[in-house]
Amino acid sequence: MADVDRPGAGDTLRIVELAEQLRTMEVTLLRARGSLRGVDTDVVASSATEVPASEIAVLKDAVNELGEQYERLVALADGVDVADAEIRLAPLQADAEAALADGVLDVDRVRILAECLTVRHGLRALATMLRTTDCHTAWGAASVGDVLSWFRGSDTAFARRLAGLASVPAEATWADCDTETISRLATVLEDHAATERCR
Repeated sequence: MADVDRPGAGDTLRIVELAEQLRTMEVTLLRARGSLRGVDTDVVASSATEVPASEIAVLKDAVNELGEQYERLVALADGVDVADAEIRLAPLQADAEAALADGVLDVDRVRILAECLTVRHGLRALATMLRTTDCHTAWGAASVGDVLSWFRGSDTAFARRLAGLASVPAEATWADCDTETISRLATVLEDHAATERCR
């Protein structure tokens, strides 16, 4: 029976994504709280706390981000069965590889998926996605080198070398890569993933 047919299929990945989303929200919440440093209900008549406009702007940006992050968190939580869960590497990697290969618009989710995958499985999934979708165009300022360095066992030097094999500057953003460049990069990723020495 295929994983997708069993109850709870994908829950491992969703639970890992929930944990990562909560960490991201925590950082955003701390940034919001920091913008109101010294503001609490214990204000006394003889003192005043000033909050500069720049800190109010930081607060508003952080609150907007928290709203978006909360929506993602709810969507993830809604997809998880209420049952005991066991987080194991093999199902996590299988789910992450399938999700990346299907296409991912959110670059933060791409990072999470990549961190779940070995170089071999990650490169194979990324190559499939590049050949079948244009999701990479939504990855904003993330560079080719950034994404290639996120896989388990990868690093900046490895990412630069792979990008170089495709004649793509590691600093190039995905949106700046034309169809021919993406095809060339996908071929390099597939070729490297197929080698015995692939990490």
